[in-house]
Amino acid sequence: MTNAYMARIARNSAQDCLDRRQRGVGLSAILIILFVVTLHFAVGYATSRDPWSDESMLLWNILKPELDFSKPLPFYDQAAPVGYMWIARALLPDSGVLEQVRWLRFVSVAAILIGIVAIIYGISKTYSLAYTLAITAIILSSPLIWAYSTEIKQYGLEFSASTLVLLSGWRLVERDDWLSHLGFFACSIIAGFAAYTAPIIVCAVLAGVFSQRLIHLIRRDVSPHNSSAYPGPLSARFIIAGTMSVLAIVTIYFLINKQLLTYIMSGYAYIFDRGKFDFDQSFGYNVKIIIRLIAILLDPIGFRYIEPAIRAATPLKSVAYASSALIGAGLIVAMVILAARAGTFFVLTFIAVFGISIVLNLLGLIAFDQARFFLFIAPVTLIVAAIALVEGWRFLASFLSRRLRLIAASALAALFLSVIFAGAYRQAKWQNQELSPLLAHIATHAPTVPLWVYCGAQPAASLLSSPTVRLVGMLDRTSSPEAWPIRGGCMEKASIDEPVYKVNPGYIDDLRRDSTGERAIWLIFSHDFYDDNRSAYLSAVESSVGPCRISAEAIGATLYFCGRNTP
Repeated sequence: MTNAYMARIARNSAQDCLDRRQRGVGLSAILIILFVVTLHFAVGYATSRDPWSDESMLLWNILKPELDFSKPLPFYDQAAPVGYMWIARALLPDSGVLEQVRWLRFVSVAAILIGIVAIIYGISKTYSLAYTLAITAIILSSPLIWAYSTEIKQYGLEFSASTLVLLSGWRLVERDDWLSHLGFFACSIIAGFAAYTAPIIVCAVLAGVFSQRLIHLIRRDVSPHNSSAYPGPLSARFIIAGTMSVLAIVTIYFLINKQLLTYIMSGYAYIFDRGKFDFDQSFGYNVKIIIRLIAILLDPIGFRYIEPAIRAATPLKSVAYASSALIGAGLIVAMVILAARAGTFFVLTFIAVFGISIVLNLLGLIAFDQARFFLFIAPVTLIVAAIALVEGWRFLASFLSRRLRLIAASALAALFLSVIFAGAYRQAKWQNQELSPLLAHIATHAPTVPLWVYCGAQPAASLLSSPTVRLVGMLDRTSSPEAWPIRGGCMEKASIDEPVYKVNPGYIDDLRRDSTGERAIWLIFSHDFYDDNRSAYLSAVESSVGPCRISAEAIGATLYFCGRNTP
């Protein structure tokens, strides 16, 4: 009687657990649909925008019929992993440039959605409804997701590939069958073609699996989902699959992706060199590198908005940097502690990513600069943050009354929803530079008059302008180890203790020379926000051509006509 009663309770408990998970999957599906619909309207506006400089340079290389990876890139130094290049070329429609840009933005959205759905589905299968809601809310409110969901770049593909590696590695904690190991190997291959940083995430996941298996071996624990013991940390299948995965992605990197990455690293050395530890520099310089790493690790959950607020509220720079470092480090420690029990594997992988990244930086192989180059970190950061949020909420809720818990939960839900819709609004309205209306104005009023474009917007202008437009003062499009703004003339090489974007004072003389002998000339200024001396450029042209006046304006760009006559 007692055994039957206990068995019935166990069945009911299991059924309730299953029902909660199914409700979690259903609710997450509704939230994802809401996200897709919202993103669709946002992308409807966003995909109609012009490409900015990096996107334009990459598009030049994508449009090249054949790409020899043993030679320098044909156009500029902007590249993407070979997997993205192949997919982009295969899906690119044979139509105008703006339609191709629009299509590639939709490809980016589709790529990142694969990773989002995979994470939410994977969490909902194992964890309760609270965790599913938390990961859904954190992902959909992530500024990193919204910022790069429509970028013409490999970021969406990199996010999804890293997610597949992470989730397939998660299975290996409890399973040691060949099928699971083969799945991890396949996901590693996909990641190798999709991301430059695949070796980091694959090695970090393997370290996470090994560490958790070792912990369970030490504790002699038993899986709650399986009556058999956890597999050993050095099982033959794990060693074989792990070794094959590492060898495969390293081979892909060195044979294909490394050459593409070299072009970017050389062309953007003026930025990347500032993101590496250098113990010959001051203590403060290396502290800034640590802060950048912290900001990169936490950027998926919005640290990019916390850091400027800290600096704005602190008058002293040194205090602001120290505050940023302490708050960021404290947040990481809190996440790790809160999520350690319920999400051991993800915490161990997160720590492994942190450690591997520091070692590679010390070796000079990667730089801690911009978070978009570390999007492979986002999946594990988001999951650790979601688990920590639930565990932290449960801890705090134990001290609150039911009414206060309801108020706090409502406030938290309102916060997440407001951030989600704010992200959609920003995505819909964001525009880096808009040149198409200005080029259309030129074609309508004076198409034979030569056009000069400030070097920051030259890649986009050369892509979007009509072949009949005579462009003057343009930089050489061929790839080069020199940064394209330096080749374009508007920037100079800056030493490590100077501002990154050092304006070239001789660029005004270049414009004067390019306009000499012309009866009239069009000028487009865009991406010149580091150069606040536009009046000097206009004066240089007016002395030889004639008065300059604004002819048209667009988002982030201004068109001037200089000459005696009105076009």
